[in-house]
Amino acid sequence: YKAWREVLGSGRVSTQAPDADHLVRCVTAVERDRALLVVLRLDDRAPGQGVRFALGDLDQARDYRIRRLGPDAEAGIGPTDLAASAPWAGEGSVVSGAWLTSAGLALQLPAPQRGLVFELVAV
Repeated sequence: YKAWREVLGSGRVSTQAPDADHLVRCVTAVERDRALLVVLRLDDRAPGQGVRFALGDLDQARDYRIRRLGPDAEAGIGPTDLAASAPWAGEGSVVSGAWLTSAGLALQLPAPQRGLVFELVAV
């Protein structure tokens, strides 16, 4: 929490419900150099269906490293099938801001009542 306190207190909050099963909340820093993203799967009306959403508050001219912060799948807390092979695992993946604001991020959460937390930091 301490590392994200300033962003959480002063950043721009966006909320999306891309479909009936998912809720996405993103807090983007005023400087648009980092964002904290929470993706929730609330229900199972469309089993097996992933979700895609754009992050419109990011800077299109920057690249961002996206990295999963939690829950920790290796500790058995989070979805285990999204562990080490996912592109955002470990050090994460670098993705263009232009892509994130237009095509967006695609995720598959395995079960209802699950969530993932990600950080996006400009590189």
